[in-house]
Amino acid sequence: MTKLLTLTWPSGVWKTTIAKALVEKYSNLFDHAIAFTTRTPREREIDGVDYYFKSRDEVEALENAWELLRISNIHWNLYGHTKDEIERISKNWRIGIVIPDLYWLKIYKQHQRNDFQVKAWLILPESKIVLWRRLKDRMLEWRFTDDTRERWKKWWEEFVIQGQKEGVYDFEVINHTDNVQWTIAEIIRMLQWTHFL
Repeated sequence: MTKLLTLTWPSGVWKTTIAKALVEKYSNLFDHAIAFTTRTPREREIDGVDYYFKSRDEVEALENAWELLRISNIHWNLYGHTKDEIERISKNWRIGIVIPDLYWLKIYKQHQRNDFQVKAWLILPESKIVLWRRLKDRMLEWRFTDDTRERWKKWWEEFVIQGQKEGVYDFEVINHTDNVQWTIAEIIRMLQWTHFL
């Protein structure tokens, strides 16, 4: 059986930090499904550990060969997972942690069946102000302008308001800046309560 734990939010709530902490603390339960991306590696990122860094031509070849489980365009870069990566985790009897956008999360949820189960988490910041500060501190590839603020307002409407209305998320949790371990404990508690573990 393939089980996926999804962590969703556009950027800035430390989804990757949560995923890595879960795998580190509960390596017998979880494995991080490493995504591919066409963006340039950031400082200290390692190919095959943080992401599989690929060219657009390489991604296009995988897509043409039907080797991709999903593909998304985020901030003008391609992200996704290969089928082989998810199968690798499933064969090792681990729960795969993936970080999809809302579109792909809906597809995952729609395709649930006896041998493919998904538990979806919406990871929230403490506030919009805290989120904005985190993003500015991260110095992402795109500039922070008034247009950027408008996009983030739309994303908040899409990921939070729309996702909640459609019942896409199984759980929500606020990831506090100084207490990621509390977030992890809450995720484990709810997964145990729903017998997903």
